[in-house]
Amino acid sequence: MDPKILIEKPNKNLSRARNKNYTIHQALDNDCSHVMFVDENIVIQPDTIQKLFIHNKDVVTALYLTITYPHFPAVFNGWFEDAKESIMYLDKDIKGLVPIIGCGLGCVLIKIEVFKKLRYPWIEGDGLELFIKALSSGFKMFCDTDTRVGHLHTSTLYPGNHGEAWYTEYRNDNCSVLAQQMIPFKVE
Repeated sequence: MDPKILIEKPNKNLSRARNKNYTIHQALDNDCSHVMFVDENIVIQPDTIQKLFIHNKDVVTALYLTITYPHFPAVFNGWFEDAKESIMYLDKDIKGLVPIIGCGLGCVLIKIEVFKKLRYPWIEGDGLELFIKALSSGFKMFCDTDTRVGHLHTSTLYPGNHGEAWYTEYRNDNCSVLAQQMIPFKVE
């Protein structure tokens, strides 16, 4: 069966959560195989969706950085004792597809089976509840660290890696203007 992916079209008259739930309803009504969320301030490449799709995962996100300084990856790989999510810190050994427990909804491909199994509303608030419900229902989530997308800011933020360390790259008019090294941190 060929994939049928519904890409969210933001509706400024709806809240972010309501818009995403509406998109999921449309995908279910139209027998789509996946839902692709791409926020209006995310810069994707022409092959981003294809790269995520070929992994055939329940949930797979591209790697992008949060818009607020210090620009951490918008992915989570653990929980702190107070039930708050733990940001995945990047170190030089992180490559390819890595398991996560949640992510931002800025550039993520989700199989329709996830929404068929979970109860409405699928997305509330910032969307992290979706991933908590998906994990408890047995779905697996991943971040493709090789598929990197930009996050528009006053400049565009890209995650970068030149073999030794991950860093934040700020681009303006497709030129690198500043690079800031990210310090690896492991949650024990």
